[in-house]
Amino acid sequence: VHQVHWLVRRLSHLLRGERLIDFRRHYVRKLYILRLFAAMADYMERETLEEYLVPMLRPLYAIMAAPVPNARTPGAKPGAEIRGMAEELVKVIKKAAGSDGFLRAHQEVRTLSNQRKQSKKRKEAMQLLLDPQAAANKKRRKSEKKAEKRRGMVDRYRPMRSTIRVRKIPKPGVTDL
Repeated sequence: VHQVHWLVRRLSHLLRGERLIDFRRHYVRKLYILRLFAAMADYMERETLEEYLVPMLRPLYAIMAAPVPNARTPGAKPGAEIRGMAEELVKVIKKAAGSDGFLRAHQEVRTLSNQRKQSKKRKEAMQLLLDPQAAANKKRRKSEKKAEKRRGMVDRYRPMRSTIRVRKIPKPGVTDL
């Protein structure tokens, strides 16, 4: 039992720990972890499953709370597929665990998530007050990273743009003089 609990926590950590933006890199891993969670929810009895609900629901909550990627961004299709699978898995877990147990675990996961967000905000605000220079440097580095990422995207898509040539189509009845 302890080994299974360790395994569920470890898989939950793997699923939660990877950046949700980087779907292509860890797509297969996420897919198989979600499939394993679905199999566990089907296989386990209700009482046993309730022990594992919180570690199973934490990454699912994070996946579903993340903003939906734009269809044109790289990795959007796998991200949408992972999100859809997570939503299906939540339905399977809810059916297997029952409404009461699921709602208790979901509320606990939501509370944990909100507490972490609030703690992070407080920590950043305290850093701003205690060391404004370090906070300014952090903000500058974040801005530089964002600009570098934007330049990288432009460079990545620039070869595609050079092959497209726009020709003006003359309007009917207008002649060049």
